[in-house]
Amino acid sequence: MTGTHERSVHRRLATLGDAIGAMLSTSPAAGPMFGLPGLDGVVGRLQAGRLTVVAAPPNVGGSLLGLAAARRTALVDNHRVLYAASGPNRDDIFRRILAAETSGDYPRLKQGRLTPHEQQVAQQLGQAPLLIDDGSGLTAEAIADTAPHVDDLALVVVDRLQAARSSRLPLSGDRLPNASQVLAALARFVPVPVLAVVDSDDPTLLSLLDADVLLTLAATANPSKVQVTIAERDLGTVGSAYLQSDLLHARFLDEDTGAGGPPPALPPRHLRPAAERRLWNWPKLPSPTPPAGTRGSPPPSPTSWRPGVPPSPTMTSAASTRSCPSCSRPLQPHRSCRGLTKDAASPARYAPLLHPCPLAPSAAPARPL
Repeated sequence: MTGTHERSVHRRLATLGDAIGAMLSTSPAAGPMFGLPGLDGVVGRLQAGRLTVVAAPPNVGGSLLGLAAARRTALVDNHRVLYAASGPNRDDIFRRILAAETSGDYPRLKQGRLTPHEQQVAQQLGQAPLLIDDGSGLTAEAIADTAPHVDDLALVVVDRLQAARSSRLPLSGDRLPNASQVLAALARFVPVPVLAVVDSDDPTLLSLLDADVLLTLAATANPSKVQVTIAERDLGTVGSAYLQSDLLHARFLDEDTGAGGPPPALPPRHLRPAAERRLWNWPKLPSPTPPAGTRGSPPPSPTSWRPGVPPSPTMTSAASTRSCPSCSRPLQPHRSCRGLTKDAASPARYAPLLHPCPLAPSAAPARPL
């Protein structure tokens, strides 16, 4: 009994207030992303202490999604990334990054033919905080031993876990379940987000992996379109997104824009052309009151029409039935309202009277406005 009590006092207990304080103190911008707005909108940011597995059959591009997160974290956010390459070597990773960043053809880059612009970008990429481990015999235990010694580590990417057994790749075959448990423990111990890519979408294999979040890539009827299904351990499927595969440039693009970014936002209304401001922001002017000493019906509401739009049949019919209250002679609309294109400062109005009415109290004819 005493031994049990002694062991329990060494456990670190947290209150709900501790969790709330940690959440409120964390910046909303913290955590790596893929750099693909459609996918990031569903997945959110990769959270420290969680193992995220990207599952994709061969030739769909699972490794490119892991590389997208590494590119965004190291090249855009300037945070340190450990890229554990079990399969591709450092030259393959560099060519893929260069192709994605410069829109250069990956097959041409594999032949070592670089344009002057690509050579300049390659020199700049050398300063990126991206650390690559492509050593032989790479194991999950080796990754777990290296990661704690990397200062300011923001993301660990494991590319890849191979479903088929290979004697030269420890991260393959029936050793994958144990490797995933080691990577999950690494994510919780450092803590750091760990993103692992597996080259299979076999449900039996995926159920054996200790993944907190699972992203499954599947080809669609459109060869250039890939569906990503996002599932969490305790909640099941939480959403999906579509990406455009740009394999020639070793990258994915956002499905909505085709450029890996959100569509351009419209400028504020006060900066749009004057014609558009008049069309959508037409002022709600009050109906003008006829001047003293004149007679006639009140003008139509200026909110019932828009500039450049011909009068509706209802409006035309209403205008033709306006008549003099004294002699019942039809009144004609003022010339400025026939086209209904006057500026907002001078709204169209009806002339009170366009004829001298012999029955009117005043003999002086009304003058058109």
